[in-house]
Amino acid sequence: VARLHLEELYRLHPEIEEECIEKPIIISGLPRTGTSHLFNLLSRDESLHWIPYWETLSPFPAPNERSPDGRVKAGSENWCIPKFAAMHEYQNDWPHEELQLQMQSFIGLGFEAFLIVPSYTKWYRKADRAPSYSYLKRCLKALQYLRGGERKRWLLKCPEHLANIPHLVREFPNATYVQTHRDPVRIVVSMSTMVAYSSRMNLKAGCGTDMARHWSARTEDLLRSSVADRHHFPKGQIIDIHFDQFMSDMKGSVRQILEHAGHEYTAATDERIDRFLVDNPPGKHGRIDYRAAMSSLGIDGEERKRSRKRWLLKCPEHSMNIPHLVREFPDATYVQTHRDPVQISASISTMLAYATRMNLKAGCGTDMARHWSGMTEDMLRSSIVDRPHFPKGQVIDVHFDQFMSDMKGTVQQILEHAGHEYTVETEGRIDAFLADNPPGKHGKIDYRAAMSSLGID
Repeated sequence: VARLHLEELYRLHPEIEEECIEKPIIISGLPRTGTSHLFNLLSRDESLHWIPYWETLSPFPAPNERSPDGRVKAGSENWCIPKFAAMHEYQNDWPHEELQLQMQSFIGLGFEAFLIVPSYTKWYRKADRAPSYSYLKRCLKALQYLRGGERKRWLLKCPEHLANIPHLVREFPNATYVQTHRDPVRIVVSMSTMVAYSSRMNLKAGCGTDMARHWSARTEDLLRSSVADRHHFPKGQIIDIHFDQFMSDMKGSVRQILEHAGHEYTAATDERIDRFLVDNPPGKHGRIDYRAAMSSLGIDGEERKRSRKRWLLKCPEHSMNIPHLVREFPDATYVQTHRDPVQISASISTMLAYATRMNLKAGCGTDMARHWSGMTEDMLRSSIVDRPHFPKGQVIDVHFDQFMSDMKGTVQQILEHAGHEYTVETEGRIDAFLADNPPGKHGKIDYRAAMSSLGID
């Protein structure tokens, strides 16, 4: 019905197509990372457009509608689950995510929050989801027209955006994107508990556990997508907000976001945020014991941590066996390192000639050096000949000089290419390792002299 109303509105007012959605501010964080509370605080800025809850359910008037009062009233009568507000409070006139608008395109994660339909999940993963974002922009143009065409910036928010970053950026290329972060295990536990509880309206008794497990996996899908596709965000247009940072300084986070977006943080906005925080203190509707919920739903926090770990492997021999490597690990990310072949040959030959002194009689080091000089060239040729076997998009090249000049940047580049988050904790551990293991810690080798003594030209 909403789609029919939208198309009728465009038919009656074709000028809607000329509406521009200018520089929206889009919160694209994972669920349960503080996005709703952040959304509420940002919406205290009256110079921004946003969509209230009732309007996400019934966004467009029927052709003969005289007043939106009926649609507003319908939104206020929607909920009948008493503990939901303790997990995720929102009111009929508070800003709400555009999830319901995207569901009107029949392509949306929202359906999976109400029902367990494995065939739909499988279809969604493979579907072209670009039409969902074209439809969302079409909706926003109509909603802006209904607001008198006032060219305010839009404030948007939906976790589903993380599964569709390329489509989001294509439709809103000049946006400011806000990505929120939190311990992934806590996200999974919180989201699974909330969805399991709310699904009691739709599913038979006992299915909450199935819903929790489904969303445990789905949340991890969103996390991986958010890392793998992060590079699609235009440089300089994304800002990261960590959950603990936001909770310790809410107004400071709002100010930081608006300033990053080139939008003024006013005294009036500051005052309205203060008023909202006083009226809506933490725990206003009670608190949820998520540890107990985890237990009743069969979610093991430690198991979820283990499930997120990936193997890190390394062996030069792989370069001679790329087809076999890919056959056994088809979904891997492959890192191919490069250096001047002469320097490689000199370095490996010297090292092995020295190491074999424990196993070979005196004088055989030169033979070992020559053998590995040839083997190194064999590996180089194989790595070039068999490179097409690497799946498209799953290999990243790292050059020696590039790595040596920016080690941490290279690590971050590899992890992001692999769809794996580069965290502040990882960076701290790298810094500690580099401080403990500086170049030349155990001396330096004169490879030119070694080459000469081994007869390598």
